[in-house]
Amino acid sequence: MVNVGDTVRFHAETADWSLDDWAMEPGDGFSKFVARLDGLLAEVTAVEVEGEEGEACYVDLVFQDGEMLDAVCVVHLEPIDRKVRVLAARAA
Repeated sequence: MVNVGDTVRFHAETADWSLDDWAMEPGDGFSKFVARLDGLLAEVTAVEVEGEEGEACYVDLVFQDGEMLDAVCVVHLEPIDRKVRVLAARAA
């Protein structure tokens, strides 16, 4: 189970999902953006729970470089045992 505040490593590709699958429209460049995030640590900022068992299905992430990605399927996440704060400081 993934919870708000957990630290995870993001894997853009899985056995069933390639970088090309991230494109919203052909040639939109979103898959290149996602490829840059591959392997980075992220903090879970929101969890969408579905199903009768109440399992986490999708999460919102803030990456260690300050980028954000919403509604990421949990199959792309590797839980990190230790707690790491990855929220990047941004200039005001």
